[in-house]
Amino acid sequence: MTTPFRAFPPQGGRAEPSTPSTIPHTVRSRSQKPAALILAVVLPLAVPLALLMQAGSVRAQAKTEAQTELWDGQRAMGVIGELLRFTPRSMETAGHQQTIDYIKAELAKTKAEPATLQRWVFRSEDGKRFAMTNIVARFQPSNPRRVIVATHYDSIIKAYRETRAKHGLAPDGTLMGVSRHIVVADTDAAALAIARRAYPRWRESFRWLFARHGTEPRVIGIYPPTFDELMALNNGIAGSPDTVRRFIEAEEANNCNYFVPQMVFGDMTLQESLRSVELFAKEIMPAFA
Repeated sequence: MTTPFRAFPPQGGRAEPSTPSTIPHTVRSRSQKPAALILAVVLPLAVPLALLMQAGSVRAQAKTEAQTELWDGQRAMGVIGELLRFTPRSMETAGHQQTIDYIKAELAKTKAEPATLQRWVFRSEDGKRFAMTNIVARFQPSNPRRVIVATHYDSIIKAYRETRAKHGLAPDGTLMGVSRHIVVADTDAAALAIARRAYPRWRESFRWLFARHGTEPRVIGIYPPTFDELMALNNGIAGSPDTVRRFIEAEEANNCNYFVPQMVFGDMTLQESLRSVELFAKEIMPAFA
């Protein structure tokens, strides 16, 4: 008696049946005692044998896990923080090329083959041309089992707006925004003094509950310890009205249409907060009306 079986691993993505002669099953017609005897011998051995196999599997798994680099969310947020330093990074900005160079440099630190760039030009429906770049890196290219991980960066808002327009919807018919820490004072020096003092206090409160349980917020990478580091990530600004206005203009050029300033934080005094809001309302907001 024979039974067809499916080959494993599958070839070509599908499981194929083998020939019917590969797994013979012998049936005894005279007596079933030999079969019973075999089972009587095998079953007592099955449990210790299974335990040995399980123990070996656990040891092998532990060995594999020890050699595997686990996903680190904090490190990933750190990378995002580094990328924020190049803001604005949308197409046709200097930050766009800086982002490409950064990604290539980071990939060079891994076990991937040297990354290759595929340059091409995208033409929108209104005839505009945009220089595009694919960054391709391969890990273990000789392995026949392939996994493709693809993503895109810094074109999300732009692509979203163009898709809305393509379907007859107003590109600005929905809010696409960013939030930044903002301090406005009469001079850059005065605003920086306030922000440098108040921000660490805000950050301490922001992470207090996480730190109490021995962890950190997943987004802590974009909130470094000092306000100067925060500004280096383009995640905040402190300055005179002219300085802050230029900062927001750069954010607007990055295709967002909704700006949320976080203007009172940490240990800012009432007087400092009111003056910051007053300058923002009178000398910055009219430029974007």
